Amino acid sequence: MSDKSSDKGYDKKSDHLADDIVDNLSRPAHWIRIAYMIALLVAIYIASIVVAVVVLAQALFTLLTGNANPNLRSFGSSMGIYVKQILDFLTYNTEEKPFPFAPFPEPQINHYRARDVDDDIQEVVDMEMDMRDADSPDHRP
Repeated sequence: MSDKSSDKGYDKKSDHLADDIVDNLSRPAHWIRIAYMIALLVAIYIASIVVAVVVLAQALFTLLTGNANPNLRSFGSSMGIYVKQILDFLTYNTEEKPFPFAPFPEPQINHYRARDVDDDIQEVVDMEMDMRDADSPDHRP
């Protein structure tokens, strides 16, 4: 046997929940945000292709010249920020819409300098010199 008073309480809760769902589904703001999210999913797909091209171009540039291209590095920084902004919006961590609904992000330039072959060779030479100096008769205890 079931208790009719508890059944009525359950019915009230389920009716309230159903009303909340209907209310949420009828709010235009939710549907507008979902439309933005779909557009930004397309944008992040395109951005991933652009990032892949930048990565390949930077690798090729570094192989040919020995140094990273500062323009590609700057653009790559902006793309990284942009992708993060999209992900933050898609995961409901912000309500701020990224580009193209806001300005494209400025790069955060760090002073990274790619090591080149000369740096590696000099490091090996220095280590060999230190080892020779340590083995020389003048430095033995």
